[in-house]
Amino acid sequence: MLNYKSHVVQQPRNSHKSAPATSSSGQQTKTNPPAPCWHCGAWHFVRYCPYKQHWCRKRNAVGHKDGFCQRKKPNSSRGTRKNTPRSNTNSLSLIASCHNSTPGDRKIITLNINGHPLRLQIDTASDVTILSRKYWIRMGRPRMVPTTQKPRTACGNYLRLLGQLDCKVSFHDSTFTGVCYITPADLNLLGLDWFDRLHLADVPLSTVCHLVEQPYEPEAYSKELMTEFSTIFQPVLGQCTAMKATLRLKPGAKPVFHPKRPVSYAALSKVDE
Repeated sequence: MLNYKSHVVQQPRNSHKSAPATSSSGQQTKTNPPAPCWHCGAWHFVRYCPYKQHWCRKRNAVGHKDGFCQRKKPNSSRGTRKNTPRSNTNSLSLIASCHNSTPGDRKIITLNINGHPLRLQIDTASDVTILSRKYWIRMGRPRMVPTTQKPRTACGNYLRLLGQLDCKVSFHDSTFTGVCYITPADLNLLGLDWFDRLHLADVPLSTVCHLVEQPYEPEAYSKELMTEFSTIFQPVLGQCTAMKATLRLKPGAKPVFHPKRPVSYAALSKVDE
């Protein structure tokens, strides 16, 4: 009777060391755990750990061996994801879209600002008119005053301004005095303030830009150029007096014969003339 009871008590322990069981499909199950037991640190499956009902004196809790209080379950870290900071790419995408815009899609207008014809891009989304530092230098560096305005770009960043400038603007029959802002960037925009002063919303924008591209009649403009540069457009050959050219023949050079180029029969009479 004692032998039978001892056999019954030892049966579950011996069953853990038995040969690996096979499923109905014939596939062999795993015999080694993927990680040490988090209850005691031994290399066996958690369901076979003898310390599952052990009382830890250090933590006053049941379920792990003394000294393994801070060990976490490996499965708990599998489902968690690291909260890696993601960079905000919205501004880069806007910049990229700005760079991908083709010049053909832009509407350019030429205005007479302080007596200088300057080309500006029409931007009705801009509240103010922006001129680059290059245009400011081209106008002769007129006096500008500091400004407290802090405009934002489409990307949400602040646009650096050097100051504001009062200038006289004329376009066709419209003339007014407006305020523009100078920036060190290569940016020349006709904002909504000047757009309304010029009454450009009353006419088709494509018509305005077409008139801007050809401000003069071709015949009148060609006559003006021929009058201004009459020396260049003379019908006789000119003579260069700024420098003299010297031809130096290579000693012992032999002439090389090159046959004439073939000419079509229809153009033969004109070539002979």
